[in-house]
Amino acid sequence: MLPFDVTATAQVATVAGSLARLVAVGLLESAEASGALPSLFTPAVALQPLVEECSRAVAHVALSTLRPAPDGTLAYESALLVRGPMSLWLLSLAPQGGGLASLSPGGASRLVARLAA
Repeated sequence: MLPFDVTATAQVATVAGSLARLVAVGLLESAEASGALPSLFTPAVALQPLVEECSRAVAHVALSTLRPAPDGTLAYESALLVRGPMSLWLLSLAPQGGGLASLSPGGASRLVARLAA
């Protein structure tokens, strides 16, 4: 449960813009809309290792942080940790950006230590 209205952040224009940005950086490939068919998106070669790991995930954990921003609004960030058979993936989502990383065992240990601090 988030202490703000999520529907304001889940608008079609936002989703379409996000997908277009993923196409622009080469993580997705798209086929444009045609007639009644919407645009279709598929993972690009660069994203296939993550798709493979997620499809065989053995565990996942979602984390969200909320804090007051200087302007009085709530700032939030969410992260998803996905443990696949070969590696640990960190997907970070935030209104102003995010990121994706594959964590080595050492990186995962440092992340857990930082979360526990």
